[in-house]
Amino acid sequence: MNPPPDLIDDEEEYEVEALLKYDDDTKQFLVKWKGWEHFHNTWEDKAMLQRNAAEMVDEYFARHPQPTQSWQKSSACCRQD
Repeated sequence: MNPPPDLIDDEEEYEVEALLKYDDDTKQFLVKWKGWEHFHNTWEDKAMLQRNAAEMVDEYFARHPQPTQSWQKSSACCRQD
């Protein structure tokens, strides 16, 4: 049996058990919900999780650093004389 949601400010909320994966293209996490089977996992927006599970988001990125992109322009490539 799946657990009922928590009622917070008259809105139903479910507890995040784990953030399993992050998709940088869509800015979404694959969420494992506490007390629910894996087939109930859902993709949720990073912004929503930062409001409601900020510590888990921070912990995820600490364990899984995202590659940084270097967009440094060479001044020689674009110089017009």
